[in-house]
Amino acid sequence: LAGNVDKTPEMQVGFHIQTPKVLPEGCSLEGVWFGTQNERLAGTVVVSYGCMSQGQWVNGITLSETLASNQAVDFAQSFTGFYAGMKYELIKDETIQIGPATGRYLVRKGDPGLGDSGSTALIWQQGGLKLMLQPTYAESFSGGRFTQAELITIAESLK
Repeated sequence: LAGNVDKTPEMQVGFHIQTPKVLPEGCSLEGVWFGTQNERLAGTVVVSYGCMSQGQWVNGITLSETLASNQAVDFAQSFTGFYAGMKYELIKDETIQIGPATGRYLVRKGDPGLGDSGSTALIWQQGGLKLMLQPTYAESFSGGRFTQAELITIAESLK
């Protein structure tokens, strides 16, 4: 988060930025961004982790967070492409438990013509925040994807 050097990033956004205590081996923090460029991310913090294997980037995890009271942000609509004028088809929308919170596990259909083999996301609320945990994969990625259980374990480790 750039900007006012007299304020910590948390003072700038008005809430404690969550970070996972559990990450797959080889994953590390890539960056933290504050969504101010467009209204669909207004007031959202995006924390990005990249994962390496044998010196190559293979996948990553993006954690998006905003205050639960932020009505401008709807992570489910963002995930399905609603804001971008697209509409990705959901092939799974399952209610799940993330610790004491109830959330959603979403799987959207990919578009092989665009090199998109589909995406997954967890969306839930806890501690006065809306959260979305979404894995990303390199175009040449040929390994296994994060399972629903692995994503829930990461989500439950947020502090």
